[in-house]
Amino acid sequence: MPQCGAAFNYAQRLWPASSGVGRISALTRFRGFGDLAVNRNGRRATGHQGALQMSTLRRYATPITIGSFTLMAVTGLLMFFHLNSGLNKLAHEWIGLVMIAAVILHVALNRRAFTLYFKRPLAVTVMAVFVAALSLSFVPLGGGKGGGRPDITSIQLLAQAPIEVLAPVLGTDAAGLIAALGGHGYDAFAGQSLADLTGTELRNQAELIATLSRDFGAGAPDAANPSAAGTRQ
Repeated sequence: MPQCGAAFNYAQRLWPASSGVGRISALTRFRGFGDLAVNRNGRRATGHQGALQMSTLRRYATPITIGSFTLMAVTGLLMFFHLNSGLNKLAHEWIGLVMIAAVILHVALNRRAFTLYFKRPLAVTVMAVFVAALSLSFVPLGGGKGGGRPDITSIQLLAQAPIEVLAPVLGTDAAGLIAALGGHGYDAFAGQSLADLTGTELRNQAELIATLSRDFGAGAPDAANPSAAGTRQ
């Protein structure tokens, strides 16, 4: 094993005897690397091949994490401000799975450094805050058994109902409701709901329900009044 011997002699020159324990530890690690890299036949050992595979995974894990995070951040902001369109929501959901896989791979490749954070009080506190926030996100809003304000619930039920189900409530049929929606600039078809046409904004849903109720002369539910939905206690 001439290569290991030469490497060990070179390491001895790098760490003089005055370095004491540090020299012994460093030389031990250096000699161990030589034993790992070259076996008795002078060929590279399987440990070195594993290191190359780990290096290849690191080459992809970080760029995938950065790229998926960028997409998640942009689409998340668009959804937060109700500016999303097209496939923004779908991309946010599916690329989110890619980001989870990339982060798990990144943590696995850097598990030693990752576990060190669990020994630092500040890091543990920060992580505990996010765990608590996640737990609170599962708490239902409204608190009461009724599931929240009745007027808001009525708007949501009407807006989420398919056109063919909503039409009789307004005193018309599906074709008449689709024609009325077309007159207001909505390209609707059977199977859609008002929420599909207006988006998730509650006020837009309430305004459209009130408009359609006036069109058909139906007794519009009080919940369809957007001002009442926003002010009534």
